[in-house]
Amino acid sequence: MYVGGLERRVSDDSLRVRFGHFGHILDIDVKNWESPSPFAFIQFADIQSVVRAINAYNGGAASSGVANSGSHAGITSKNKFKTNWGRTIVTNKIWIGGLPASCSQDYIREKIRVSFTDTFNELIYDRRWNEALLLFVSNDSAQRALTMIKTKQITFWNDDEKRDVHVPVDYCSEKLHDYFVDRKFRADKESATTTVATAAASSALCTNAATSELNLSSSGTTVVASSFGAGSSSSAGAASSAAVVPSTSSLLAPPPDPPSHLRDTSR
Repeated sequence: MYVGGLERRVSDDSLRVRFGHFGHILDIDVKNWESPSPFAFIQFADIQSVVRAINAYNGGAASSGVANSGSHAGITSKNKFKTNWGRTIVTNKIWIGGLPASCSQDYIREKIRVSFTDTFNELIYDRRWNEALLLFVSNDSAQRALTMIKTKQITFWNDDEKRDVHVPVDYCSEKLHDYFVDRKFRADKESATTTVATAAASSALCTNAATSELNLSSSGTTVVASSFGAGSSSSAGAASSAAVVPSTSSLLAPPPDPPSHLRDTSR
């Protein structure tokens, strides 16, 4: 973004304070610092931040679809600063934002590869921000891809709205590339650490619950076994006594004597 009408010897810090609330600032380059009319180029991390800043100072001069009432954080269109789109630096990388949440990394990769089979190198997709970086083998390929996305020759399917949507696109500088990669992998690392910690805590809870249940089960088994053992000993003792000293009622009565005429009298 271009900013004119600055005071002499303006500092980077003062510009960050004035424009930092519009979005993340990647770089500030002040020109003619010693002259009475210095100007600056401010690089934001996304196009929407540039649009907000231009609209705030120019009373809605930028066209972006971003709502604006002509003022922002106390800034009116009468402010002496002049803002506009900055110079374009062509690179072999382009940034796209506002991707539908339904887009997957594989879908975006194949969508671009159809038109750039041999010249599309890499995709870096940050699902948390619905943004992606497309890396090509040459500036020419990146320029052609940017033109195709701008002119809606390449669109992306929004599964919620059931239609193809047009997304904002711009060239990606080295500073934006580094910021994008650092932000993505820092968030991925934090997410992985949180997942591991949650899994460890869950595992510890399950282990403690299982240990408590095992202790309770073992305690119950001991009590039951003790009671059962006492009863069994008594029963076994009684059975043993019954076997050694049988009761009278359990003995068989002797058979009666045979009739006298059947008795053997030869002895």
